[in-house]
Amino acid sequence: MLVIPAIDLLGGRCVRLTQGRYDKETEYSRQPAEVAREWVKQGAQRLHIVDLDGAKEGRPVNIETLRGIASVADVPVQFGGGIRNAGHLEEVFAAGASRAILGTRALTDRGFLINALSEYGERVIVSVDVRGNKVMLQGWLEDSGMDFEATVRDLYGAGLREIIVTDVSRDGTLEGLDPSLIQTAASAGMGVIAAGGVGSLDDIRLLGQIPGVKGVIVGKALYAGRFSLAEALAEALNT
Repeated sequence: MLVIPAIDLLGGRCVRLTQGRYDKETEYSRQPAEVAREWVKQGAQRLHIVDLDGAKEGRPVNIETLRGIASVADVPVQFGGGIRNAGHLEEVFAAGASRAILGTRALTDRGFLINALSEYGERVIVSVDVRGNKVMLQGWLEDSGMDFEATVRDLYGAGLREIIVTDVSRDGTLEGLDPSLIQTAASAGMGVIAAGGVGSLDDIRLLGQIPGVKGVIVGKALYAGRFSLAEALAEALNT
C-alpha cells in the first residue's frame, strides 16, 4: 500500500484546508517544489498534487508550480483540480504529471471519461469526493445529489478500475478515516486510494485490513507532525 504525501496548491503556496473550506486555510510553505523534494528525500514513492485554484475556476491554474515540482521529484506525480477537457489533460501531462486526476467533468459527462480512458488508460484516475454519502463537485463546493455507491458502480461500468475516495467532512480534521466509504468502493471492484481525515498510524493499519486499498493520501497529519512519513511507510509495509 502506497503512502502518498499531499501538496495542495493555492496561489502557488502549499496549504491545507479544513473540510474543503477555502476560508479555513493553513499555509505550510511558499516553496512547493522544496516541499516535494523533502517528501521524496524521506521516501515518498508518489506525490499527490491538488490545484485548489483550478478546482474552483474549472481549469488548471498552478501549472507552472506543477512543472517545478515535477522537475525536482524523481517519483510519479498525480495532479488534479480543474481538469475539464482534453486540452487540460494534455497541458497537465506536458507539465510533468504522470497521472491526471479527474473530478467534476468525469462525474457528470460519461463520454468525456470514456474518451479520456481510451486515450490515456491508467494514467487517468477519478477522485470521488463525498459528504454524507453524496458526491461533491466544483472543488467540494457543490452537492451534486448523486449517491456515492451508485456513482462508483457507474464509474466501474465506464471502464474505470481505480479511484480516489475523499471524505470531505473529515478532510483536514485529523479525526480518522471512515472505513465504510472505502469498503463500499472496494466492494464494487475498484482499487481505492483513500483520503480525508487520516490522523494517526491506526488509520494506516485500518486501511491495510481492507481488500482493494492501493494507497492512502496523507496531508495534515504529516505537516502537523502526528507521525513521520518514515513511520507511515513502515506501517504500510507491515499491512
